[in-house]
Amino acid sequence: MGAYCSAAAMATAAYGLAAVDERLREMAQWPRATNAALWGRWPSPAAKAGRCSAGDGCEEALIMSNPLLVLAEHAAGWRGRPIPRELEHHARRALVDWFAALLAGASMAPASLLAPALAEGPPRGRGAICYVDGARGSVRRAALLNATASHAPEFDDIHRDSGYHPGCPTIPAALAAAQDRGADMATLLRAVIAGYEVGCRIGVAVQPTS
Repeated sequence: MGAYCSAAAMATAAYGLAAVDERLREMAQWPRATNAALWGRWPSPAAKAGRCSAGDGCEEALIMSNPLLVLAEHAAGWRGRPIPRELEHHARRALVDWFAALLAGASMAPASLLAPALAEGPPRGRGAICYVDGARGSVRRAALLNATASHAPEFDDIHRDSGYHPGCPTIPAALAAAQDRGADMATLLRAVIAGYEVGCRIGVAVQPTS
C-alpha cells in the first residue's frame, strides 16, 4: 500500500505508441492558447468523411493533429486484446491496493461529508456500490465518492514517472461501470489497464519527473 505501483509496466511503448508519447510531450509544452486553437480545428475533413483512423495511411496525420484520438482508439482495443499473464497480475495487484486505500478512507472526510450531501434515490438500473455508506446508487455517485475516499489517506498508488495517482481516478470509474453493467472480472481488468495506460501517458507528457 502506498508503494510505487506497476503502472509503468502497463504504460509501456510495447504497442507502437512511441510517436504518440512524443507528440503528447511536445503539445504539453505549447502555450494553452496554441493547444486550444490547434485542437479546436480537429477533426480534419478526412476524419469527418470517415476516411482517416488509426491503423491506416492517416495515422501519422492523426498523431500530429490530435494524438489523443490514437490513444483513445488503442485504449478501446483492450476490449478484445489478449491480456498477458504478467499484465493481469499487475492489474489485479493495483485493484487490491486500491481497495486497501479505499477502506482506510471510507470513514474519513471529505468522503464521509460528501456521502450524505450527495444522497440520491435508487438507481435506474443495477447501479453501483458506494463503499463510503454502503448504498447502491448511480455510477456517477459511486465513482466520485469511492475515488474521493481512496485518495483521502494518501496511501493510494503512484506512478513515479509522472507523480500521478492512477488508481484513484481509474479504478472507481471502471468498477462502478462494471457493477452497473454486470461485467465480469476480465472486463473490469481490461478497463483498469486501459485507464492506467492512458492516464500515465498523459501524466508523463504533462508533468515528467525526468
